Amino acid sequence: MTEVQTANTATFESVWAILKELAESQKELRDSQKETARQMKENAESQKELRDSQKETARQMKENAESQKDLRESQKEIRDSQKETARQMKETDKRLGNR
Repeated sequence: MTEVQTANTATFESVWAILKELAESQKELRDSQKETARQMKENAESQKELRDSQKETARQMKENAESQKDLRESQKEIRDSQKETARQMKETDKRLGNR
């Protein structure tokens, strides 16, 4: 009284079709992983470029701050020199006027 189940028996063709689908799925997965790796590499490069750009901007800002400080110091020296020149001119005028 053994019953043979032929309805669920796998045929060569059905097994072959499943194996082909599995191989295709694995290929798609590998392709997807390669694309993800490529995108991650591209993103890492973009982030590095951004960090480098930020470093350069920070360097330029520091350089500009130093230049502005130097400029303010030069302007102060010019004002001081102008004041001294004006003082000397007044002194000279007094001397010339008193003669």
